[in-house]
Amino acid sequence: DLPALAITEVRPSTDPNAFADPESVSGPDYGFMGITQTNLTPPDPHIAVGPTHVVLMTNGRISFYAKSGGAATFSATTDGASGFWSSLGATGFIFDPEVIFDPHSSRFMAMLCERGTNGNPYYLLAVSDDADPNGTWFKYRFNVLSAAGGDTDIDSPNLGVDSQAVYLGSDFFGPDKYLVFIVEKAPLLTGGAPITRSLMITGQQSIGLPVTYGAAPAQYMIEAFELPSNTQVRFHAITNPLGTPTRTTFDLNVPTYEQPENPPQMGTTTRPETFESRFWSCVYRNGSLWATHHTGAARVRQRWYQFDMQNWPLSGTPTLVQSGDIDPGATVRTYFGSIGVDAQNNVGLVFARSSPTEFISMARAFRKASDPLGTLTSAQIMKVSTAADTSGRWGDYSGTVPDPTAAGAFWGYHEYRTTGWTTWVGLMGPCETPSIYCTAKTTSQGLTPSIGSTGEASLGLNNFHLTLVNGIPNANAVYFHAGTQGALPFHGGTKCVIGVTKRSPNFVLSASGTTDQAVPVTLDDLGVQRCFQFYFRDPAHSDGTGVGLSDAVRVLFCP
Repeated sequence: DLPALAITEVRPSTDPNAFADPESVSGPDYGFMGITQTNLTPPDPHIAVGPTHVVLMTNGRISFYAKSGGAATFSATTDGASGFWSSLGATGFIFDPEVIFDPHSSRFMAMLCERGTNGNPYYLLAVSDDADPNGTWFKYRFNVLSAAGGDTDIDSPNLGVDSQAVYLGSDFFGPDKYLVFIVEKAPLLTGGAPITRSLMITGQQSIGLPVTYGAAPAQYMIEAFELPSNTQVRFHAITNPLGTPTRTTFDLNVPTYEQPENPPQMGTTTRPETFESRFWSCVYRNGSLWATHHTGAARVRQRWYQFDMQNWPLSGTPTLVQSGDIDPGATVRTYFGSIGVDAQNNVGLVFARSSPTEFISMARAFRKASDPLGTLTSAQIMKVSTAADTSGRWGDYSGTVPDPTAAGAFWGYHEYRTTGWTTWVGLMGPCETPSIYCTAKTTSQGLTPSIGSTGEASLGLNNFHLTLVNGIPNANAVYFHAGTQGALPFHGGTKCVIGVTKRSPNFVLSASGTTDQAVPVTLDDLGVQRCFQFYFRDPAHSDGTGVGLSDAVRVLFCP
């Protein structure tokens, strides 16, 4: 028999350089259908991802899914007498959803605006009781008529969070202003009485409000100006949010951006409204604020930025690190995008794309932290629409978030169209080329057994195979894998995989001493490093061990 080893599997810690040298960026991607047409248009799709579940929102519905997709584990309307917040009296016009997974408390948080039947403006907020959304949610309905100075015309909300507070923001129009409603986080996590404060920013609207990962000098916001052409953005920093909140601003020069055109699409003269170059999506992580918006009066394109916040406003001032436009060229437009960043500064973006010869579809791009500044992978379509949209609206939102358990894996959520609007959840991220290491044991026939691989170790393609050449013809064999590379003396050769180890079922090498073994990839494999080595019978070997050993291959499983 081949040597016996323990067979319990382990998940190693994440390698911060895991996504160098990508093999493929073209897909196909793993994904599943999300929420379909409700009673409201556009859908405004938004997504949050926890350790095991995905929470989706659109106008009119909130749904929970396992990461493997399939039927929703929970689904409810968000408006009407049976709506998610209806027990609080929320039965007015409810719209513009946002949902996040708070990285500090590991809770899901969902919000919507409501224009109440009594004419008052409300923020609706719900907080899950743990990292699994299938359970208790603590729900709140905040009447912000007084905080908004008597204005009732609430619109375009934002949901942000830091270690201390939840930040609810929205536009008001009488006259233009932006309300930041601050809710102390700790009571929310147990369903306690909320403690709130607010800031009103007058004369300005459409400000991006990020999720803040880790510690930060302030809760940041980012604002794009609304002149036809602009060369600056404005940062806002909120300090002392649980005392007397204070706001500081700083204007920074950036590449020129313009108010966007309404993009053409195939099959109709109707063009969806892109509104203005507001920052629809932003996130703070590792000292940088990342943000994206669409720009281009002649041909709209999605633009992204990384800003080093330089510990502002405590010291230093923000600087622009890099930016770029998602421009597939020719007549293609890109718009209504969102951005996500993981702990290693890998970046994912999801956006809509169309042209006079393309329906509006869902697309994506990403970059590794090690990529040259200002660059992304080429834009790839994730889900193709099969009909034109004649509503004049698309989006308005989309969502891109990092998987909290797998570095380099990003979940994107956007609209596409068949007979009506529907939504798609897609998983994306960079992959690396497997690397060969260690020394094979020369066989009794004087050959060097060599391991190799074909395909890609990705969930989307799921075509990864291990190969072996120069083994012993017709020999019994297995492959072993573990999470750690090694080089230990073993049966006259080298054991190249160490730690708790798992083995394949037995198989037989071909008459020429080769094999090709499929290695399926599952969701649980994402971000997992595995090291593989072939063992086979070699009874004629002069060392008397009867064992043949290949070299090894290191693999990191990817989206």
